[in-house]
Amino acid sequence: MTVLAGQPNPRIGRTTLQVEKINCGARLRVIDAELRKVPGVLGVTGNLAAGRVVVDHELALTPVQVAAAVTASGYPAKVSGVQAVDRREARLFNREPGFGTGPGCCNLGGANPVADSWRELRRRVMRMGHQRGSR
Repeated sequence: MTVLAGQPNPRIGRTTLQVEKINCGARLRVIDAELRKVPGVLGVTGNLAAGRVVVDHELALTPVQVAAAVTASGYPAKVSGVQAVDRREARLFNREPGFGTGPGCCNLGGANPVADSWRELRRRVMRMGHQRGSR
């Protein structure tokens, strides 16, 4: 989107949520993955120590809808702050250094718990298929 000189920058919503049960980086990644599916969500960042998630989104998406999406992912969320910011300030879906790492995080080795889970599931399914074929 191009902003012409002399025109105001388009605004977006920035909703701050207080989220229960986010005490490790894997949980923050689940919230990130679920919010990526919601049309109008531009980006997310989180603070594990504070139990806070900040979501930037289009104004058509209400803060209550954002909180409902996080709650639907299994982590109850309540809106604790709302503001409008310039689109240039949007937090986009770029995982910056430190996202879900550090003290209290369960993914310190850089592994991807979601990908690891899928690999394990595939391995088990393949093993089951081989066991059935040998009968």
